[in-house]
Amino acid sequence: TVERAEPATVEDTEFRLPNVSEDGATFDPAVASAIEVKHLFGYFFVHPLVDGKDVGWFFLDTGAGAMVLDIEAAKGLSVKPVGSRTVAGVVATIQTPIVRGSEFKLGPVSIAHPTFLELDVSSIGRMFNLKLGGICGYDFISRASLEIDARTPSIKVFPPGKAVLPASSSWTGFDFTANLMCLKCRFEGGHEGYFTLDTGSGSAVDFTAPTVEKFDLLKDRQTTPTRVGGAGGVTAAKQGRLDWIEVAGNRVANVLAGFQTTKAGVYASPYLAGNLGAGVLGRFDLLLDYRNQRLALVPFAPAKATATGG
Repeated sequence: TVERAEPATVEDTEFRLPNVSEDGATFDPAVASAIEVKHLFGYFFVHPLVDGKDVGWFFLDTGAGAMVLDIEAAKGLSVKPVGSRTVAGVVATIQTPIVRGSEFKLGPVSIAHPTFLELDVSSIGRMFNLKLGGICGYDFISRASLEIDARTPSIKVFPPGKAVLPASSSWTGFDFTANLMCLKCRFEGGHEGYFTLDTGSGSAVDFTAPTVEKFDLLKDRQTTPTRVGGAGGVTAAKQGRLDWIEVAGNRVANVLAGFQTTKAGVYASPYLAGNLGAGVLGRFDLLLDYRNQRLALVPFAPAKATATGG
């Protein structure tokens, strides 16, 4: 019974690493670190086995606070219901079942007795013409360190702390909001705030509705109407150009940004300034090490000129 509840202020909120389970994940040194991957329109898809079966591709999504198993994919497995959970989507909250499987295996990593939110992700699969079995989120990403190369494209999976950092780059510490990594970034006007880093978003930057209002970000800005969607539905928003945003010491200029006005869901959060998607993250090689709460955005090296004879 809840007798009293008050919203915390941004200053009171602790952006700490959630409890990461040390159990259930093993690494096979005989299996190559490079995994099978598809890179479509800025999004990454990986190909795991669930309970030893191929149920399709999984969306690799740092914006997913849990693993997701498609409803139809679950019917072909011996997963067991273990409860339900309220999930905050982009524009609303929804109630979804939780099921438990026997094993999730991706590259060298095996996770015993994984849990999944059971959701219908068939609409995402149709968008990309893929058989989509689910979403690969926090429970996997938090147990490994990843090297994500958007140009090759390729993804390598290592034990925590084993991702190889180029000599010319450095690690940047990040924080958490629930199970999602977030980073304090500066943007046009000298403002700053926490942004979630979301490989599951095709946008560059989306500002939350409270941030749009707080900094009057629509004032004198040329915008066009748009719509954003995700778990919970679709809502209207506006989009326009942002002069710049700085992420882990890298300034990205002239960004197409979304300015949200919704009153529900993640984009109504008073604690977050916004969300960074593939439109920004896809400009870098991305190294993730959740266990050590650090990331690296490595700028693409200039292409080498090729000499031709004549």
